[in-house]
Amino acid sequence: MASLDPFDLKEFFYAPGAGSAEFNLSQSFAEPITVKELLALEPGTREGFEQIRLGYTGLDGSAALRAAIAERYDGLKAGNVIATSGIDATLGVFALAHVEPGDRVICQVPCYQSYMTVPAWRGAEIVEWRGREEDGWAPDLSELDRLLGTPAKWVIVNFPSNPTGFMPEETYIDELLAILRRHGATLLSDEIYAGLSLEGNEFAPLAERYEKAVSMHSVSKIFGAPGLRVGWLACADDAVLDPVRALRFHLNSFLPAPSEFFATLALRNADKVVNRNAKILRENAHIAGQFFARHDNLFAWTRPRAGVNAFPEWLGPGGSADMSKTLLEKGRILLAPSTVFDAGDRHFRLGLGCRDFADGMHRFDETLSNTTGGNY
Repeated sequence: MASLDPFDLKEFFYAPGAGSAEFNLSQSFAEPITVKELLALEPGTREGFEQIRLGYTGLDGSAALRAAIAERYDGLKAGNVIATSGIDATLGVFALAHVEPGDRVICQVPCYQSYMTVPAWRGAEIVEWRGREEDGWAPDLSELDRLLGTPAKWVIVNFPSNPTGFMPEETYIDELLAILRRHGATLLSDEIYAGLSLEGNEFAPLAERYEKAVSMHSVSKIFGAPGLRVGWLACADDAVLDPVRALRFHLNSFLPAPSEFFATLALRNADKVVNRNAKILRENAHIAGQFFARHDNLFAWTRPRAGVNAFPEWLGPGGSADMSKTLLEKGRILLAPSTVFDAGDRHFRLGLGCRDFADGMHRFDETLSNTTGGNY
């Protein structure tokens, strides 16, 4: 079996020196919610939390958790859901259950690195389906049609995209699904940012729109609760879910009871939690727009339609990796360059989800001024 490649993005965040940063402007989640805020969502929850029994929880997640997840999908029930310890674990167990040496996996890129490295570790051939900046980071559908001329085990997509922020229009989704149906291809759809929008546009989960689609989601990003480590798979096809369940009997089939309690609570009150985070996102997108307008000689950016990620281009001297290094050294700002996404050296991931964004962008402004002397 092949060895796992280094995880460039996580190594960047945990590299020596990264801990000196005062502002992380590449956070990939909405403002973290507190336990106090969660307990205030419904009356009686504090008492309910204090009465949690710390025994084993239900296989694939508690009945209450899976029912709350299933409510997010038209036509799916709790039996169509498997809850996991975050979406990283979701991908890992899915790959172990469904990817074998020699399989062909087509992956939308740029992407979260695991979507290529984990199937490759399982011995799959990874075929890149690359979005390009001149197309708004939309991968070309005619290219996918051509790539599927050679049968593939899975097609992996991520809408809204991490790191680019690309969010497809409905016409794009319709054509994508038509191509998949024509080839009989199966789809693994990472929808972890779906539901948090800047424009009020909704994204219907692909598991409810295509019989051979698996939707992945979690409470980490749009709910601002990555510390709970609760994610899930949703699929209408038992032939997809049953191998995952069988494998999990040999691994970990359970979630921590407190995490299940809080995740279920957040899901039952999704509108309240996500609306709170959407307000922060809109404010931060406005701040970012003003920043990039002031520095249009140094940056080009496209305001994302959904999710918390943007992928601006650095137009100044050197590459984005050099800019990132300077920002850490001079401004104590952490900004992930596109090199850690295998996407060249001209872009960087900007996270728009957290409340300290305005202070971080003010420091960014100051650091640019102090570093460049205003000569650009």
